[in-house]
Amino acid sequence: MKKQIVEVFNKLGIEIRSANVKPDTVDYKEIYPVESIISRSFYNLGAGKFSHPCWTNIDGESNWYTDLNGSEQIGISYDLFDHKPLPIDSDSAEIFYTSHTIEHTDDISVMFIFKEIHRTLKKGGVFRVLTPNADLGYQAYKRDDRKYFFWIEWEHMNRDIEKQCIRMPLREASTAQVFLEDIAGDASELSTIGNVKRISDVELERLFNELPFDQVLNYCTSLCSIENQKKFPFRHMNWFNEAKLNRMLKEAGFGTVKRSSYLQSDLHVLRNSNYFDQTLPKVSIYMEALK
Repeated sequence: MKKQIVEVFNKLGIEIRSANVKPDTVDYKEIYPVESIISRSFYNLGAGKFSHPCWTNIDGESNWYTDLNGSEQIGISYDLFDHKPLPIDSDSAEIFYTSHTIEHTDDISVMFIFKEIHRTLKKGGVFRVLTPNADLGYQAYKRDDRKYFFWIEWEHMNRDIEKQCIRMPLREASTAQVFLEDIAGDASELSTIGNVKRISDVELERLFNELPFDQVLNYCTSLCSIENQKKFPFRHMNWFNEAKLNRMLKEAGFGTVKRSSYLQSDLHVLRNSNYFDQTLPKVSIYMEALK
């Protein structure tokens, strides 16, 4: 899913990983069976260039993201839109982790993969989810807090606008359109692709004045096209907050779901900042689900 765009993001300071980090395999050996370590029964969905000797990467290939994991990594090629079972045995995975991936797909696909993750996890297995927090984005939009959307000032985001499928540099756009671009790119007036129907600043304000929060965001994302998303998978087409993630994870079968925070996982192997929780912590929500 992520190779080329992750490279761009790395240049912008997102998900910077320390060079030559010594893998913390001893921590895994203290907790998990040796067969789980050998079989890499720890899975990172939407992994990009993530690399750890105990983990298996799951990601998709496209014209944007070729070369699934790099020459030295082990991975599973998987398209979230295909709705096919993961090639993983039931009750075999120790941990599943995903960071800033589910906002790139639709609710039906998210629910399918959540159910697949629940199926593959062992009893007591943990699923950790990171994604942009729509509540924070909405609050920033309401108070016209452009500092919250800090990435609009990055030079690259304002230079290669054609590659990003936007009409103008982000720093020149209204806060409303930046918010829309971050939630449902096809619905924003900034987008050079997407739905014929676009949402103006005035209409967005009217919608929030007349309808509940979740109904407004669901309407915005309903204007997003899976076909466009497959062509430009770096764009956002979905929204999540604590309530929505809690509901979806429980519907997927998880009995215990709770809010977490940056590097505050219940599992100490997931509290290693060299590998986890590095993408946009200031705007992210962290959730953990226990099977």
